[in-house]
Amino acid sequence: DAAVKTINILGGNALSEFEMSGSGLIDDISTDQTIDASTFVGFVELNLATEAFDSSLTIKGGASTKDQVTTTIADEDNKIASMTGIETLVVNSTNNDPSASIDLTNVTGLTTVSAKFAGTGQGDQIEIDKLPAGTNVKVTSTNTADVLDLGAADASSTTTAVTVEVSAMASGTSTLDIDAAGVETFTLYNKSGAAANNFNLGGVTPTTDSKTKIIVTGVGATLKSLDTNVDTVDATGATGAITIAAADRPDTAMTI
Repeated sequence: DAAVKTINILGGNALSEFEMSGSGLIDDISTDQTIDASTFVGFVELNLATEAFDSSLTIKGGASTKDQVTTTIADEDNKIASMTGIETLVVNSTNNDPSASIDLTNVTGLTTVSAKFAGTGQGDQIEIDKLPAGTNVKVTSTNTADVLDLGAADASSTTTAVTVEVSAMASGTSTLDIDAAGVETFTLYNKSGAAANNFNLGGVTPTTDSKTKIIVTGVGATLKSLDTNVDTVDATGATGAITIAAADRPDTAMTI
């Protein structure tokens, strides 16, 4: 309701849960609204309508380390006024939307972003700007043309590290394009895909005059289009094969 300025979620204990289910959503409205669970003792799971993660919304999580917000992004109007105390953010793409992005500048306390691509039509984009340092990114890809574009909040540093955990791929041989500019250590944890999955990492690049180290763990991977500034691929933690074709590696000395 646009007339409601503040929704307070109160009380509870360590076993309490406040979950939104069914078709109920926090909608995209033009007036400022605050969802305040800062004194709630249990955990909350809040579901937002498409593009409701915007400048009219403030969300305050509580003491639990399991608080979660789910949103669907379309286009670029996805920069919340403030979100604090929420540990997990689930970001759903919009089917056939190649330009959707979300900005986490005003988000604190986040530990995990779960990027979930929608549908099996054309590929979608999930662009996550100002990703807080140390935040684990989990990805579920549903199409071989999906693009995950990560902009680290500390990308100007020369020690930026980003981790992507693969929760699922469209098929055993599908491709996911991952971009992450200004990253010196990029970890690809292929937890639930396959060694034959292709990961286009041409957009994983370091800051100027730096180098990028790629670490691969999990079931293995096929790495494509490595940037000229990638100088190390460390797969000592992988249990499956790592494939890098000659055409997909830089024409410079590398440690593999």
